[in-house]
Amino acid sequence: MENLSQELSIVIVGSGFLFMVALAIACVVLVYQKKQLRQRFEKKQMQSLYHQELLKARLEAHEETLGQLAKELHDNLGQLLNSSKLLVSVAKNNHTDEALDMAHETLTVALQELRGVSKALDSGGVEHFDFIENLRAEAKRINASKNLVMTLEHPDQLALPKEQQLVLFRMVHEVFQNVLEHARASHIRVRTRQDDHNIEVEVIDNGNGFSQGAVIAPGHGIQNIKHRTSLMGGVVEWLSGPTGTRVRIQLPLS
Repeated sequence: MENLSQELSIVIVGSGFLFMVALAIACVVLVYQKKQLRQRFEKKQMQSLYHQELLKARLEAHEETLGQLAKELHDNLGQLLNSSKLLVSVAKNNHTDEALDMAHETLTVALQELRGVSKALDSGGVEHFDFIENLRAEAKRINASKNLVMTLEHPDQLALPKEQQLVLFRMVHEVFQNVLEHARASHIRVRTRQDDHNIEVEVIDNGNGFSQGAVIAPGHGIQNIKHRTSLMGGVVEWLSGPTGTRVRIQLPLS
């Protein structure tokens, strides 16, 4: 009887131990599954936020392109066509070949400008977007203003998907706007480098810098840059002092 009681005790203890082990395993599995579900949910959220930012970047790029085209049409093509019309009228009234030759040259320039406008419209889609090409165009516009000088260092092309090139350019463009509006700089230097793992863009100006409190000021667009960099798995940092500001954006190529 005593042996039977001992055997029952051993069975009960063993069963209890096995139950506790099974319960512990079940808890571990449930915690793991919960963690997996949370990671999937967070990943979907990040993907959703990324696509929202991509759409926002597209709209910003389209809006800016339309604004630039409107300015080109008004300032350049409009003046060229008006000049051509005036020269044709002079040639018609005075029967001079010189006026006709000048009108022909002016119309040729107008056609070249029109081709440039057409090319800008055609390259407005994200599938054609090129960071380096748009960076050069932005430098050309800024240098043409005579307010400051922009110099560029970059590879021939970036090993980055077109949609990410668009988002990267919008971030860099935001930095340019901050410099133009707040820094009182005379020079901007943009360095773009890449290796097998990362792409890095540095924007360096010789302006008056800003205080650390300005880093969180929404008016500078800095939070927007931080948000977009984070969505692309990258990092961004600002180093600012009385002799200027350096902004470094680094994105992974994976």
